[in-house]
Amino acid sequence: MLRFNNVFFKYYNSNDYILKNINFQVEEGEWLTIVGNNGSGKSTITKLICAQYEQQSGDIFLYNKIYNLKNLDFIRDNIAVVFQNPDNQFVGSTVEEDIAFGLENKNISQEKMDDILLML
Repeated sequence: MLRFNNVFFKYYNSNDYILKNINFQVEEGEWLTIVGNNGSGKSTITKLICAQYEQQSGDIFLYNKIYNLKNLDFIRDNIAVVFQNPDNQFVGSTVEEDIAFGLENKNISQEKMDDILLML
């Protein structure tokens, strides 16, 4: 499902790679936990998984589709993040407002959004 093959990453203002030769695979139904000290690259890997960052070399695959601009919508439709602190992931004061926020970000029409929200 998700695979990192020899992934390297460095920030634009750094000469040193933050991540070097990262390799792992997560199959559908498996759980992945990333642990490490502050500054060890946990958040960077997460941002690569979400396609918020782009690796300098190596390949990332989701369902055997390579991470690239052509597949960005596919990646974003199939990857989600749950924050460590649940309060950080709520934007509205109701479940309906939070769902509407996500639908707006996916450019769902108001008519379709209303139909979806009626199912709650």
